[in-house]
Amino acid sequence: MGVFGASCAIDVPLKPTLSPRTHENPIFCWHFRKPHFQIEVPAVSAADLVLPPPSEGSAQVRTRVAAARERQRTRFAALGAKGVRTNAECSGRLLEDIAMPDEAGVALLRQASETLQLSARGFHRTLRVARTLADLDAAEHVTRLHVAEALSYRGETLRQARAA
Repeated sequence: MGVFGASCAIDVPLKPTLSPRTHENPIFCWHFRKPHFQIEVPAVSAADLVLPPPSEGSAQVRTRVAAARERQRTRFAALGAKGVRTNAECSGRLLEDIAMPDEAGVALLRQASETLQLSARGFHRTLRVARTLADLDAAEHVTRLHVAEALSYRGETLRQARAA
């Protein structure tokens, strides 16, 4: 018997010298009995158990993502950017043209750059995420809200850097 009580035998002719019992026959699925990896899953907190259900389901999220990707593809096609379809693929210079936030967003980005000592790469990654968030919101321009959310995703990285 194999995994879930089903037979593990495969359609490979057995050599006469091999026993059909799984523990003696390497052709059978011995590897199912041995763990290949482990995943630690944290316990679900009581607070998480009482949260309301998500406001949008997978189908709605899929639709928003598809619309955002189409917006990006259309934007880059209109700009004549060859081979660029998404924000992830565009250069830093092009990103600065399409993703520069409003005044409040620029002020927040400037403050965060100084406080968090963002490198040029970190600055562009934040802009890239903010532009993608604006696309998901179907917003024409990047706002302070998009920049703040993009910066919030850096939280775990920043906590790890401070701990080191």
